[in-house]
Amino acid sequence: MHALFERNFYHNQDVAKALINVDNSECQAEVSNVIMQLKQNVVLSADKKQYHRNKVVLKQHFSGCDAGSKIQNHEVTINLAESNQTYHNHNHPDIKPLDKDEQTLAEFIQPTTNGKLVNIQYSLEVKCTMGGVYCISDEPNSIISMFLQPPWLPSHGQLQAPEGWQPTVYDQVKINFPEQIYDPSHPGNSKDGKDKKDKKDKKDKKDKKDKKDKKVKKSKKEKKSKKSKNSDSDSGSSGSDSGSSSGSNHESKGKVIFISSNYTI
Repeated sequence: MHALFERNFYHNQDVAKALINVDNSECQAEVSNVIMQLKQNVVLSADKKQYHRNKVVLKQHFSGCDAGSKIQNHEVTINLAESNQTYHNHNHPDIKPLDKDEQTLAEFIQPTTNGKLVNIQYSLEVKCTMGGVYCISDEPNSIISMFLQPPWLPSHGQLQAPEGWQPTVYDQVKINFPEQIYDPSHPGNSKDGKDKKDKKDKKDKKDKKDKKDKKVKKSKKEKKSKKSKNSDSDSGSSGSDSGSSSGSNHESKGKVIFISSNYTI
């Protein structure tokens, strides 16, 4: 069995649809009927305790097929509005009466919620009920998770303007965007285009970092060279000072020696 569901999200007054294919050509038992149903899973949490409830809130039966036959592209539907809830609005002094929006929510099946205290999830299932005796553990089925949207509330779009409110109304402006913005083949909108852009950004970032590292290394090298030159200059100055000191020592001893090619005095 195979089912192709129309979509996985609905309002609580929509009609859910699916196309089913059932291949019973090699089976000796008939498919007595096809069932489409909406399942609800509720988890309520409070004071470290939880309440769980799994329930089929809506079910619809359709005719099956005989042994050795098939069902191809057969549409099955289920009207979600038929899963109306029953709410008992008792006149109790401790219970605040429901307003219009709350009454609207209470009339229909509750929407999907993902809260920590109240969590409600739905699934849509199509399955085959087999006739006679068959040796399979589970009945053939197809199932998807479904998101149930809340209904439109009576107060939606009804705003009360404050006294003396005089808004300024401007003319409408229509802006035509270039078609390439929405073109899937545009490099900026395709996966390949995004990959190329990411690679280019990474390369530019790496080149920028390498350039910065080279600049830092060059600066360090220049500082080191300058420091070395200053050190050599200080050494030469010290040597000349030593020579002057030696000359003064000879003069203090009174010994002056002149050397020529012919004679010595």
